[in-house]
Amino acid sequence: MIEYLVTLSVGFSVVAAALLLCIYVWLYRVWNKPWRSIAAATVLLLSFVALQTMHWHWFAEPAELYASKWYSFLVILTAPAFYLFVRDYIHAQPEKLHFMPLHVIPLVVNLFLPNRWSIPASFILGTVYAGVCVYQIVLLQGRRKRFKIEIIAISCFLLLAVIVGVLAALVSVNPYWFITGYTFLIGLSFLAVVALLLLVPETAQNISEAAENRYARSTLTQVDRAGAVSRLEILMQEEGLYRNEGLSLADVAEQLGLTAHQLSELINAEYGHGFSQYIREHRINHAKLQLLAEPKASVLSVGLASGFTSQSSFYTAFGQLVGESPGKYRIRHLK
Repeated sequence: MIEYLVTLSVGFSVVAAALLLCIYVWLYRVWNKPWRSIAAATVLLLSFVALQTMHWHWFAEPAELYASKWYSFLVILTAPAFYLFVRDYIHAQPEKLHFMPLHVIPLVVNLFLPNRWSIPASFILGTVYAGVCVYQIVLLQGRRKRFKIEIIAISCFLLLAVIVGVLAALVSVNPYWFITGYTFLIGLSFLAVVALLLLVPETAQNISEAAENRYARSTLTQVDRAGAVSRLEILMQEEGLYRNEGLSLADVAEQLGLTAHQLSELINAEYGHGFSQYIREHRINHAKLQLLAEPKASVLSVGLASGFTSQSSFYTAFGQLVGESPGKYRIRHLK
């Protein structure tokens, strides 16, 4: 049974890694990220795929996997790759080149340390890296107020690093449990990322908007902010532009005579969050009114009429902003 679950976990990890890599390559081209961003994502995903493949071979033909220097190299490589990937993911600019060699030091040290020391140390290093990533996301809350999901996601990776580190420390007792546990935790990590992208697809855009407005220079020096905000509210309140399910930042900016960067900074400065959250709030406010004004209308039809593209995105956004499901909100207020 365990071997079957291991095979399932490895297979899912390989497929998920391929899909995520395609998504990230496409996103980074859209966001005009440097090649180092794609390189960090590629190294991270391929390292996990290689580790999962080695785990699968170990279960098929048990050998001294834990003693392999290639294995310890891959385990250590995932820590700086994860950090560099997350850093580029949430920052408007990549890490400076003269800091990059510092991340190679653990890989060099691994050549001279026995694996019984280097592998547990790699998970301690991974915990430190994950902690730094959480701290970097927390800093973004000064400009955006809703980063609970993002912080929870990175914190889960931190927890996974701690758990696997404990398993690595106990490997001398039974290597079987370390390899089994590590295999399942990698698979769960892929599952968590895929679930996050499916359930909250706007997460990537939220972080990108917040990072750009945190690190970029102001683009509003020559903009009539009060006039732009007034025109924006007319588009939303009177024309209901938010109900357009395909609405983009560029579309609204064009109607206001602004660039996308100017509109993004304007919304962050005036409302304390980014464009995606701004549109979701208008859609949810419209949905709240319609749920009570049309009690016989289905919840899904209300969500779609408010601009959401699916039931899951509507329920997720409604739960985040209102604190309960649309159905419960309707019942409670109609009573």
